[in-house]
Amino acid sequence: MALQPLRLAITNLYYYIQEIMQTNGFITSEYTITIGYPNEDELTKINTWPTIVVEAETMFGIDFELGSRQSKVIHFFIDVLAKSNGQKEDIAYFLWNSLNETYIPYYDFNTGYPTAVGDYSGITRSGSMYIDNLTANQVVPENTVVLGEKHHIIIDGFLTLAN
Repeated sequence: MALQPLRLAITNLYYYIQEIMQTNGFITSEYTITIGYPNEDELTKINTWPTIVVEAETMFGIDFELGSRQSKVIHFFIDVLAKSNGQKEDIAYFLWNSLNETYIPYYDFNTGYPTAVGDYSGITRSGSMYIDNLTANQVVPENTVVLGEKHHIIIDGFLTLAN
């Protein structure tokens, strides 16, 4: 079954975050990246903190002023759940600086998935996505027993896809 455009865009963001984290010195075994926010039961079973969650809320079309071309705009969220406030801030700052006002490649993962981080051989690249309007929102959960939720920040922004 083919991935729908919203899921395809978030999957691209997920793989891009994996790639930039690994190529900038983050040790893969020391964090988790996932698509979709874990439910309460899954949160208590996470063994690796920090956990970075990539998710999307909505997608809508915007017409370009030139011609009849239409782009898709996706409102996305990156949750950073960490062991400490410092760890949360370090990761959020890194992601903010790496992603804000950035073009990232857009691959058609209906043709395959990377076999290693950053290896897109054999996967069709069908355009780029532009990330902008990032904001960060501190989350202060009430009475949580989940370690990572005690140090939680959400980065949200918009992906614009024109392929």
